Amino acid sequence: MKNNNNNNNNNNNLNNVYVGALVHVIVYRTQAVYLINLSLQLLILNLFLGTEYYMYGYSFVRDLVLGRRPLSTEIRFPRVTLCDFKLRRMGSEHPHTVQCVLPINLFNEKIFTFMWFWFALVAIATTCSFIRWLWIVGLRCNRIHYVRRHLKVQLQLPYH
Repeated sequence: MKNNNNNNNNNNNLNNVYVGALVHVIVYRTQAVYLINLSLQLLILNLFLGTEYYMYGYSFVRDLVLGRRPLSTEIRFPRVTLCDFKLRRMGSEHPHTVQCVLPINLFNEKIFTFMWFWFALVAIATTCSFIRWLWIVGLRCNRIHYVRRHLKVQLQLPYH
């Protein structure tokens, strides 16, 4: 009977170790999927908006710091352009070219600028979190400290 009880304890310990390792694998894979998702979204936006969109925020901030109006916005999101149209009068068509204002591009510029900075912020946070988990789990002394710290917190909490 006593031998059977030891076998059950050994099996439970192995299961706990397996579950603990599985949790770390799930965390790593989830964070890797987050980074892949961000990379793909930036790639798709780069294809949609033209080349070098991945550097859009950097060049935007650089131009603002240097006191220049960000020129990249004029290329990707022109606010003023020339519009051609034909006006029919007395049976004949008269071509005209006028200057058109595109106010929707002002909103597009703000939206895509916000998206770039949001993606950059999320990528930095995810990368830092990934490195932190590698640091915690990678070194034995960090693992022990991490577990002891969380056990102390659990012991301080009142039971319900």
